[in-house]
Amino acid sequence: MSEKIWWFFLLVLALVVWILRGNFTHFTYWGWLLFVLFITLKLFDKNAVAGRSFFFVSVATIIVFGVLSMSALNEPDSLLAKTVEDYGLFFYFIGTYGIHYFPLAVIVATMEDDITFSMRNAALLAGGAGFFGLYLLHQNPDEIYGVDIHTSLAAGASTLFVFVAVLWLWSGRP
Repeated sequence: MSEKIWWFFLLVLALVVWILRGNFTHFTYWGWLLFVLFITLKLFDKNAVAGRSFFFVSVATIIVFGVLSMSALNEPDSLLAKTVEDYGLFFYFIGTYGIHYFPLAVIVATMEDDITFSMRNAALLAGGAGFFGLYLLHQNPDEIYGVDIHTSLAAGASTLFVFVAVLWLWSGRP
């Protein structure tokens, strides 16, 4: 089967998920819109995201770290705890993987960017954190997710992620 058919199938799946579950109060679905863009670019020109994957990776990674942080806090009134209560642990794990981790897995598995330090890669990583910053200007994580993660802590954590990622890329520099 052609690679384009797989990208088309994935695009339809991503659009269905976003239409059925999308909610602009949740950063996950801001990330899903970028995931839809990533898939669309791959569908129409597989090289369209070449050299730009770090932006998509950074947004998807911020989402994953956010979910892991909220899980670690394990607050009984959190959105994640209510999801387990409403759907059960099995569907929570399947849904969490599909919604939060699957986009990062697809992006990382298909990226062809050079994983070395460059100002471009650093700027793309920072762009992902900036995208998260735009979200934080409009939404309050405390109220939406029911966890004690204040906006300043979330912004600081994403900035730290970018700093560590840039140092990691730089450490492999010849």
